Amino acid sequence: MASLKGQVTYCLNSLKAFGSSRRQALQQGTAERYIFSFRTMQTYCQLNVTFAEWCRDQHGVRRLGDLMPDMAEAFVLGLRERALSPATINTYVCAIKKLDIGLRNLGWRKRAAEPLISGFGGRSADAVADPYSKDDAARLIAALQAIDPQYGQVARLQRASGLRVSEAVHLQADLIAPDGSRIVLQGPGIHTKGGRPRQAPVLPDHQALLIDLREHGLAHADRHVFQQRQSLTAAVKRATSRLVTQLGIEAGNGTHSLRKLYANELFEYLLVEKELPADEAERLVSQALGHNRLDVLKAYLSAKA
Repeated sequence: MASLKGQVTYCLNSLKAFGSSRRQALQQGTAERYIFSFRTMQTYCQLNVTFAEWCRDQHGVRRLGDLMPDMAEAFVLGLRERALSPATINTYVCAIKKLDIGLRNLGWRKRAAEPLISGFGGRSADAVADPYSKDDAARLIAALQAIDPQYGQVARLQRASGLRVSEAVHLQADLIAPDGSRIVLQGPGIHTKGGRPRQAPVLPDHQALLIDLREHGLAHADRHVFQQRQSLTAAVKRATSRLVTQLGIEAGNGTHSLRKLYANELFEYLLVEKELPADEAERLVSQALGHNRLDVLKAYLSAKA
C-alpha cells in the first residue's frame, strides 16, 4: 500500500488540468472538478497530507478510502480551536473538498457517500492576522532544526526577513547586504510573485544571522544559501504544518506566520525606533512583504486586526 502522501498525490493528480482555463470552467460550472495550477496543487497536497496524517494519528487511518465526514469535521474544529484565521481554515476546507472529489473519481469512495466536508463557504474568507509569538516561533524553529538543519535555517531566514518560503529557499548570497541589514531581491531566479523586485530590511537583532548565511552561500559554487532546493520548499512547508499541531501552537499556522511575525516587528520598529507616522510605516511594511496594496496588512499586523 502506498504511503498517505503517495495516496494524496495520486488522488489529486486525477484532478490536474494545468493549462486549462479556470474562468471558462467556472462559466461551465465544472471548476470544482479540477485543479488548474501547479501552485494550487502543491498547496492542496501539503494540506491534505497534514489532514491525512492527523487522521492516521487520531483514528488509525491507513487508506484514504477510509476517511469519514466526522474525521474531517473534528479536524476542522481543531483548526478553529487553534484560532487560525478564517482564510487559513478555508484553504484547508477547499483542499479536503478537492480530495473528496478525487477519491470518488478513483472509486476509492462511493459517489453517493456523504461529503467529507459540508456546510462551509467557498474560496474567499476574511483575512485575520495570526503571527506566531516570539516564543512559539523559537520553539518551532528549534523543532525544525532537530529534523533537518536546513529546515531550521530556512525558518530562521523567514522569521528575520519576511521572505516567502520559496524566496528563502532560492535566496542567492549576493542579494544579502554585506552588513546583513537588508536583502535586495532582484534579477533572475528570485522566486518573487511575478518576478517583481523588492527590498526586505532586516532588523538589528537578526543581522548577524544574515551575515552568516551570506558567507555560507558565497562558499557554494552556485552562490545559493541553500542546496537541494528542488524539494526543500515543500518539505519545509509539510514539516512546519505538522509541527505546529504537535507543539500545540494555538496562534499561527505554517511558514506564512513567520512572515507575519516579521511584519509586526518591523512595523513596531518603524513606529518606535524610527518614529515614523503609522501610514508611512504601513507603506514600508507592505513593500517589504512584496505587496502593492495596504489593505493586505490586515492579514499581517495584529494592530489592524
